[in-house]
Amino acid sequence: MNARSAVRLRVLAGNTALVLVGLSASAAALHTLPPVPTEMTYGDRRIERARPWCEVLFIGPSYVKAQIIEPVFDQEAKRLGVPMRSCKFGGTGVRGIELQLHLTRLLRRSWPKLRFVVIDITLREGLAFERENWFKARYIQWHTWESMPWILRSYQRRPSQASLTNYAGHAAHLAANYSNLGTGIELFSRLHVVTRLRALVGAKVRVPRADVERQYTSELRSWERRKKAQAHTNLSPAAWKRHRQKLASLIRGKRAARKHAGNRDDAWPRELRAWVEQRGFEPVFLNAPVWRPVREMKPRTRPLVVLDFNDPERFPVLYEPKNRGRTHHLSWYGGVEYSKLLAHDMAKLWTGKRQ
Repeated sequence: MNARSAVRLRVLAGNTALVLVGLSASAAALHTLPPVPTEMTYGDRRIERARPWCEVLFIGPSYVKAQIIEPVFDQEAKRLGVPMRSCKFGGTGVRGIELQLHLTRLLRRSWPKLRFVVIDITLREGLAFERENWFKARYIQWHTWESMPWILRSYQRRPSQASLTNYAGHAAHLAANYSNLGTGIELFSRLHVVTRLRALVGAKVRVPRADVERQYTSELRSWERRKKAQAHTNLSPAAWKRHRQKLASLIRGKRAARKHAGNRDDAWPRELRAWVEQRGFEPVFLNAPVWRPVREMKPRTRPLVVLDFNDPERFPVLYEPKNRGRTHHLSWYGGVEYSKLLAHDMAKLWTGKRQ
């Protein structure tokens, strides 16, 4: 190699090193910015406001987000002589590793009055890792160094779900999270830099909110109206017929599921229980009143505390047509009844009267 070639190689190596350092610095700088907003971001802001006074925290999927009405729960608890203030953190489809990550993150904060953590496990542990949602902000954000061992343990418990494609997908999401792949561009676009500069110099312009924020606040405003309207979809003669058929099918399925209670794996909720207890809180698990039979878990040396509302024979009011919404959800009126029943069970736990 002649001297000129050696110089060129040194220059190339130096430039490559500078590029890599620059990319690393940019990635690190971007990682200090707030995450791309998702519905979970705005749910987190709500829970943060409630943290100083919340005594009962509900966490889970949409069965928590859309069906538990905190003011109703609080009022019923007060009427029962056991005043408890509740708060909730939920999101569509939150389960498995994502739920676990949110739970651990939330409980690392200071909760001066919190006693009970009620975790909805209706959707079980199954990983929400559908290909059509790969590399969306919410998926990327729950891939952290902390969550990777949980993901591996989840596949060990469910080897039929494991595949090289999924493992590679998780690794790619982890890399995307820490390298801010795509995140930097999305964050920059959401900063609306040009609009903000125009506003800064006095132009009468309105800085737009992120689409997800508009959607989140719109849903909050229309939530009660929409949930009340759902009840009317179940009151036609045809709907009544379908309702009776679904109810009969669920009763049969629930009875059969009860006979095979030991077949439901409880390793994951026991892992959650250990974490909650380590933080000094009392864990309670919840099965929502859905239309499919949710298997119970066989009692062991120290059984989990599970509130199982997935039982139309024990809780017929939750399966009345007016109280049902679309799919597996309750209507507004069903949510009211559900919140009251939850208050009754939680009051018994609070006073130590529930066996």
